[in-house]
Amino acid sequence: MKKFFIAMVVIVLFSSIVFGQYTFSVKPGAVINAAEFGFKTGKFNPFIGLDAAWLSVEISERDVSDYEYENYGWASYTHHVSISEYDFEGSALLLVPQIGLKYFLRDDYSDGEVCPYVKASVFVSIPFVSAEWRHYDKDVFYDEYGMIIQQYESEDKDKLEGNEKDYIEDILSVIGFNLAFGSEYYFSDKFSVGGEFGIKLFINPASISDSKTEYSESEYSYYRDTDSWENEFSTTFKLTQASVSLNYNF
Repeated sequence: MKKFFIAMVVIVLFSSIVFGQYTFSVKPGAVINAAEFGFKTGKFNPFIGLDAAWLSVEISERDVSDYEYENYGWASYTHHVSISEYDFEGSALLLVPQIGLKYFLRDDYSDGEVCPYVKASVFVSIPFVSAEWRHYDKDVFYDEYGMIIQQYESEDKDKLEGNEKDYIEDILSVIGFNLAFGSEYYFSDKFSVGGEFGIKLFINPASISDSKTEYSESEYSYYRDTDSWENEFSTTFKLTQASVSLNYNF
């Protein structure tokens, strides 16, 4: 998919230099694919776009257990305080390239004219994910006078990597398709305002798999245990959308 997008971008840029008129469109308030750059040759307007989205997540958990017990008959006393903390911080940058074709039903782009069109495009999201987590445990034991008898602390921290990171990136890797109908009103041959209505389809299949093998062998025995697992995730999301665009031809 990435090679396909690179090849199509090269074709669009080369064709615009040789044959076409550059076009640039922005869509204020659009959910995704809010900027388009292409070229116009007659009724055809192939275009490309690149948008970006940022996502950040912070999770913090703290669990405190305070246990106190006293047995009067046996003169025993126990006071145990356990503290467990978990922190997670993650962020993701999504680059969303798109490529498509806009076809005008008429090609009179002069002052005061309205030109309807149909449009189709495909886009993908390319995620870059980073995350780290921290797990902290503390156990404190007190005597009946409130003095600390024993105390244990442990802390573990690491960055998200490997299969878990790949799985999150797969979930955020969305393939999308857009079909729309709209029109542009030309104030001049260089500037127009458009309105558009369409439907977008988002698809993001993802899977993760791994296996673990335990093996041992001696003179009298042989042992092997293999555990394999696979998770699959797939969603489809459809969205209707109306937008306004500002279009420049130069």
